[in-house]
Amino acid sequence: LFWWVRQREETESLLVDDMMRRVGADESRTTNAMLVTNEVGALKHINHLTREWLGLQDIDPTLEDIMERVRPQDKLYGLLTTEGEASFEIADRWVSATSHRVPAAEGTRVVVVMRELRVDVANAQTAVAGAGTVDMSVAMRIINEIGETVNAGMGIELALQILLEIVNKAVPS
Repeated sequence: LFWWVRQREETESLLVDDMMRRVGADESRTTNAMLVTNEVGALKHINHLTREWLGLQDIDPTLEDIMERVRPQDKLYGLLTTEGEASFEIADRWVSATSHRVPAAEGTRVVVVMRELRVDVANAQTAVAGAGTVDMSVAMRIINEIGETVNAGMGIELALQILLEIVNKAVPS
């Protein structure tokens, strides 16, 4: 009982920022990207996977640095202002994100957890990256290229030929 009370006291006295630093020491196994801001939008913490996705290993990024790499930006803004879920593109990766408000002694923290979106080919369901999955960013690039290249004024044969070339480039035979 004494040990349990002592652990509880230590945990309660630990600030959220200190907890994030302790958790961040062993991030090698995580498959989720994460960022933490305070209630006024100042970036408090990002994990190694978020840094890797954004290519920000060498600098101490700000929230503005991250927002420059997000499309559409209003999805992430929405997650930072209210709890919820959204999907968006961050540095050429499609992610599903969830935000949570965490009360702390030094003010509220907003924790955004992001998972890369992939589709399980066998079950046609979203899945974490792995064997038998299709990268959603590749699918979105194909759709964008089709939208930029094919138009209604083309003949059917030319449009089909262009569609086949685009898909052939993206999907290995």
